[in-house]
Amino acid sequence: MDTTRCEAAEGCTAPAVVKILAPSGTETPACDVHGAHLLAATCNGKVYPLPGEHDGYATAVWYGAQAIKQGD
Repeated sequence: MDTTRCEAAEGCTAPAVVKILAPSGTETPACDVHGAHLLAATCNGKVYPLPGEHDGYATAVWYGAQAIKQGD
């Protein structure tokens, strides 16, 4: 099992389940919560699942980012 930790927020110890890709090419492994916030703050960013047992997280992060952008 992958033990990559979330790098989207300082001090987060949650396991990373997605990778946020910024238009500049920067890749940030993130947990579901911080991944949604980072994706919402990144103009034209993309989200990809990390290898392993992370099915569905990329979709959940994308929907979470859309809700954050809309203020829900």
